[in-house]
Amino acid sequence: MTDRSEKDYQRLLQHSVAHGLALPAECYHDPEFFELEIDRLLRPGWHPVLRWDSLPEPGDYATTELFGEPLVMVRGEDRRLRVFSNVCRHRAHTVAQGKGNAKSLVCPYHRWNYGLDGALLGAPLMDETPEFDRSRCRLLEVPTESWQGFVLVSLAAEPEAFAKNLGGLDKRLEAFNLEKMVTIGVLDFDSPWNWKVMVDNFMESYHHLGIHTDSLQRTNPAKGTYAADSQGP
Repeated sequence: MTDRSEKDYQRLLQHSVAHGLALPAECYHDPEFFELEIDRLLRPGWHPVLRWDSLPEPGDYATTELFGEPLVMVRGEDRRLRVFSNVCRHRAHTVAQGKGNAKSLVCPYHRWNYGLDGALLGAPLMDETPEFDRSRCRLLEVPTESWQGFVLVSLAAEPEAFAKNLGGLDKRLEAFNLEKMVTIGVLDFDSPWNWKVMVDNFMESYHHLGIHTDSLQRTNPAKGTYAADSQGP
């Protein structure tokens, strides 16, 4: 751990950008810097959680976790796909586990029952509590957007529109018909490294000369790398 302030980190980043340098090593391994990234960059950002076709039928649901926040994605009777905080409004137990199909979501702790739209349908014995207001105990809905067949979520209360930064990709992807693609399988890759290592790797094709000699080097040669103008980062 370090005693650096947020202003210290900003100076580090500005220095690196101004001088064309790689980020300082501590930006990849300092826990405090990572927590700052999560708070300021990752949580407010948009993240794909599944493909639109993954939950085709009403009642289909799946769970995941994003930066420590448990989420449940569910297809409603109105065929709308919603993403909720997977936390019961009573004692904060996770409401759903894994994936499946259900008429409603029932918390296993005290059997509070939530509809596919997040509304609280029933709470055993709570009718005996005069001031209990069922309408105020619905599952918290997470902001979502649909893009190119992906369902994206943000953990910000009022996130910036996804298209403001990456909407320019639509034209570049038009020929691939990505939105019409269907999911035939999912591959999980364990990635035990800082997320910026992956970003750094994908920002350049220089390494195609090495480990991708017989694959990507043939279709995307290192010498042909260039930075295209784009909308957003």
